[in-house]
Amino acid sequence: MFLRKRKKPLPLQTIDAIISRLPASHKKLPLLRKQAAFYQKGYNGERKLDYHLQMLPKEYAILSDVTLRLNGKACQIDSIILTPYAIFMIDVKSFDGNVNFDTKLKQFTRSDGEKLVGYKDPITQIENAQFHLIRWLQNLNLSGLPIYYFISFAEHSTVFTVTGDARSIEKIVAYVDEVPLRIITINEQLKITNQNNNPLKNNIITRIMNKSEDFQYNVFQTYGIQKSDILTGVQCPSCRTLGMKRFTRYWRCMKCTFCSSNAHIKAIYDYILLFGNKIKNEDCRKFLNISSRGTMRTLLNHAGLTLMNGSKFWILDQSIVNEK
Repeated sequence: MFLRKRKKPLPLQTIDAIISRLPASHKKLPLLRKQAAFYQKGYNGERKLDYHLQMLPKEYAILSDVTLRLNGKACQIDSIILTPYAIFMIDVKSFDGNVNFDTKLKQFTRSDGEKLVGYKDPITQIENAQFHLIRWLQNLNLSGLPIYYFISFAEHSTVFTVTGDARSIEKIVAYVDEVPLRIITINEQLKITNQNNNPLKNNIITRIMNKSEDFQYNVFQTYGIQKSDILTGVQCPSCRTLGMKRFTRYWRCMKCTFCSSNAHIKAIYDYILLFGNKIKNEDCRKFLNISSRGTMRTLLNHAGLTLMNGSKFWILDQSIVNEK
């Protein structure tokens, strides 16, 4: 049962927003498009895992895209599955070509037949995530369930080989469609020797649901983009041109003449993704290129924002943006 469903990653949403608002000649666009494709491929792989996790019995609680903070450091886990007997962590990898695990040197490489590229060792990464989760649970006095982990590959076209201890890799590496049966097998074995601890399982679920964050970063700082590079205006949903003109109760594209009653919503969400979850009426008017304060107030209300008491700032629950 999916208790925390997967959403389009905030970094991908943010990159998509900034791509649509940079001049066509901007030198960072090729890098941003490449990074967007990388995030999209990873997101597609995670959704393939979700598809196969649906076969798990209903008593298996599935939490997708969990980010937990400990001592100021955030740790992101693609999927966590909880039962009254254990916790299972899953990290999804979406790679083309041939990949190799070197258990002696702690290296992970990928080859497409022409080029060999090294990446961070997935085993070290997930072991660090396991340690992070253990410490996070200890701090909340929620220890007691054993924690297992898997590294799963989204595509069967990915061929993985091992240099070193192949047996250790075989235990934790699988394709996404193999993961549910592996989890069920371990859990059934634990039922024989371990006691049912459903109260602890439920307490852990509640804490994760309350404490999990949405992983994101500052796109301007990461890619060296100036905020002044961002183009303003409302984007046409039909031809993607910026600069729709506001008429009474609707927007019209001056290029293709397409009309929309709610094109401003994406523009407001773009602003929030790029500049933060607080927005002033004046700043939003400049961003949407409209002059009327009253009209802007109506549009902010229509987009689901709320004026903070005693403040000039409008705010939107970030989870609403995530679902768009």
